[in-house]
Amino acid sequence: MIPLLPVFGGDPPGDKNDSRRVNQSTQLAGPNAVNEFVDIPQRLVSTLDSPIFGQRRAAFQSLLKQGTGANHELSIQINTAVRHALHHPSIEVRLAATDLLKRFSFHRMESQLNQLRDPRISSDLIDIDQWQSFSSRGGDDMLSRNFFAKLYLQFPSLLRTSISSFHRDPFKLRRNDSTGWAMLLWMYLDTTTRHGGVRNRVNAQNQISTPNPSDARKELGVLLSRPAQGPIIDLQTHSVVLSRLLRAWISNTPTTTSSNVQKLRIALRYNHFDLAGELIDHIFSDPHACPRSRVAALLAAHVIDHHDTVNYAMISLKDARNANGWTLVTSPNRRIRTEVRDIGLAVMLQIRGIDPRSAGFDYLEADPILIFKVQSLGFPDHASRQAAHEKGNDLLGRFHTGP
Repeated sequence: MIPLLPVFGGDPPGDKNDSRRVNQSTQLAGPNAVNEFVDIPQRLVSTLDSPIFGQRRAAFQSLLKQGTGANHELSIQINTAVRHALHHPSIEVRLAATDLLKRFSFHRMESQLNQLRDPRISSDLIDIDQWQSFSSRGGDDMLSRNFFAKLYLQFPSLLRTSISSFHRDPFKLRRNDSTGWAMLLWMYLDTTTRHGGVRNRVNAQNQISTPNPSDARKELGVLLSRPAQGPIIDLQTHSVVLSRLLRAWISNTPTTTSSNVQKLRIALRYNHFDLAGELIDHIFSDPHACPRSRVAALLAAHVIDHHDTVNYAMISLKDARNANGWTLVTSPNRRIRTEVRDIGLAVMLQIRGIDPRSAGFDYLEADPILIFKVQSLGFPDHASRQAAHEKGNDLLGRFHTGP
């Protein structure tokens, strides 16, 4: 039995009825004391300020036992009665009710954590708030269940309210803070409350001080696409679940021109090559795909050794659209501009094992994710571009070593 708090007091010392009260207390505190009460929640609550200590203690024990018992219906009745007792005129009842509710909450948390950690309990039978929402993104195996238990312990009150109330600046999160990143990604994936429903989602989005979801999502996309920022995915088990949430974020984020490029970079960075392949095929099958998306998809195809990389590069060689605006290069100090066909030629040369710089890509810079920086594969004028393409085609003809 959890030790009782000394808020219920004792009998006044020196009272002439001390012996009688002690005898009553002893009887009520015996092994069958709880059974002598009429198990009506309101009756037990009203006994919490009895002048007899034994009665107060027995009522408290009975409420605690039945409020945390296996009888779900009775447990709900007890919890409701104790919650109403927070407004009782007696301060002793209010204090006892506060203590009981804390113990109920602790017991409920322990019970739910045991559900998560017990492999014998099916994932479908776990009745924890937000679990279904989380498991649909992070998985429902034991790795995910243990990770959710970690979230539950770190954010116990948050998981009983709207997930949209979790606000963290992603630029201030530690890179190894797996739970913080998981909560942030989950917040963008699902803003429903434990009660569900469209109205709750609308209310959550209209809360004061809630950032614009679209702008915040763009900021997160930029951050995740940069190798020096964002969460670190290592070999630890909790990183597996975080990787799943990143995968869900890539798959469910609305696609725009900028997010296509970001999604490709994020998918490559976190080794979701199958998602990258699907996105590459989607971009090249879309006749209206913008140049920025096309060149990013072509470079990504080369990174993952996509089976259609050569075909996509040949298609790009015929595309003279601007892939990047004028970019200032400092050595030498001049401006260059990149076209889609420039990327196509550079990729074809790289596939054949030829350094693009040997064909005239004098400003080439490496990219940690896409091999080349798009803005570095341009030329200052038409003449230099024409010369590079002629030399590149000549090299491809003379050093044909690929398929």
